[in-house]
This record gives sequence, structure tokens and C-alpha cells, in this order.
Amino acid sequence: MGGRLGHIFIYDLGRFTADWFSVFAVWNGGMSFIGGILGVVVAVLVLKRLFKLSWKEFFLLFDCILVVVPFGILL
Repeated sequence: MGGRLGHIFIYDLGRFTADWFSVFAVWNGGMSFIGGILGVVVAVLVLKRLFKLSWKEFFLLFDCILVVVPFGILL
């Protein structure tokens, strides 16, 4: 979801403001690596808050998850 929203806001905002339903047309392509990383950051921050992790545990978890993010974006 972060990759798709990143693509919308960074690369093609004009098209999506004209036709907001095309946001859901994922078969037309459009994923942003930056948006994907930001989506992962937000998800891990939510996990940090839910499980009351320390900052050290947060960064350890974030490092482990960030290794597989490019594979998720590839798929």
C-alpha cells in the first residue's frame, strides 16, 4: 500500500486527482520504492507501539525486515 501511495504522490498526482478511482487500478502498474520503504517504516512504528518495544529493539526489527522489502516490492 505504501508503494502504491508513494507512486501516486511522487510521480502521477495529476492523473489521480482527475480520476481518483484509478488509485485502485494496480494492474496499470505503479509502485514506488520510496513509498514502499515509507510504508514499512510506518508498519514497524505501529508494531513498536503495539508491543512497547525499545528503540534498540525497534532498529533491530527494522533491520531484519528491511532486508526482505525489495523482494516484496518485486512481487
